[in-house]
Formats: sequence, C-alpha cells, structure tokens
Amino acid sequence: MKFTTLIPAIAVAASVLSSSASAAPPQYTLCSSTNSSLNITEVTYEPDSPVPGEEFCATVKGNLTRPINNGSTLLVNGTFLGIEFSNANSPMDLCQGLSYFNITCPVPAQEFSTEECKDIPSDWRPSNITLGTIKMHAKNADGTDIICIEAPIQHPGHMDDSMKNAQLNLNSLRFLF
Repeated sequence: MKFTTLIPAIAVAASVLSSSASAAPPQYTLCSSTNSSLNITEVTYEPDSPVPGEEFCATVKGNLTRPINNGSTLLVNGTFLGIEFSNANSPMDLCQGLSYFNITCPVPAQEFSTEECKDIPSDWRPSNITLGTIKMHAKNADGTDIICIEAPIQHPGHMDDSMKNAQLNLNSLRFLF
C-alpha cells in the first residue's frame, strides 16, 4: 500500500467520526500550522456524508513537500466525555505506524491524488451529539510539521446499543493509527 492510501483513510475516519445528522459534508479541520509539509488541496466525498450500509469514499489530492524521515512522531490528544487524553509523554513512532500500511520511511516528497473507500456498517447512525474532540499532529524527526488534523468525535446514534456503537467508534479510530 502506498503512502497516498493513508491520507484518504484518515479523511474517511475523520469524516465518520465527525459526521452529523444533517446532510452537510463531514467536518474536520487542519490545524493552524502554516508550515505543514503535507498539503491537502482538495477533498471530495461520495456520497457527501456517510450512509449506513453503503460504501463511503474520500478522494484526496495534495502534495508532500518534504520527505517523512525515520524518527517522525504522531501526537494525539483531545477529550472524550470530558476526560482529557494525550500521548505527549510517549509519542507514537510515525514510521512504525506507517509500516502497518506497508509504507516505509523515508517517504519521498510527492504529489498525490488517491481514493479510499470503506463500507459503512448498516447499523451506524449519524449524530449531532459531540462526545469530545481529537487532534492528531504528525511531526518530522527535525521537528517540522507534517500535518495536523482536528475533528469532533460524534456519538453514532444508538443509545440503546451503546456498547456496539462504542466498538464502531473504536473501529473508526483504527484508520488513524
């Protein structure tokens, strides 16, 4: 799997995690960093929002202006049900994480246009109940920014089957790591 496959997988996961009950496109934002080496120039979704039981695709275009080198890290923090979480004391080795996608560092600078599609479980439901927020910040070994993404974490919508839905949210998060 190529590096470019990871980016739309992150977009799909962020979209599913942040989708609301409205028909609006999924919400997530890039952090305010202006020196990121991973620049996303276009993201499109088909359909516009995830639909239970259907395929959901994200097409992402952009460029990586500097290589991702060994020693790069991924910091994850946020809140869930009012509880703060962070891996700041032991950041994830980004290259080790990329190896799960058969991507090896260094990842060369490159332009990309790629699509990732996932089947949305038939019992998944969008929600406008925000359970928290998540921020993922990837940094190169020299401390330069690769990318930073922020998204709300939405409740999937089934209060009567909360354990199953909690598992769905955890499965959605696995796209990110």
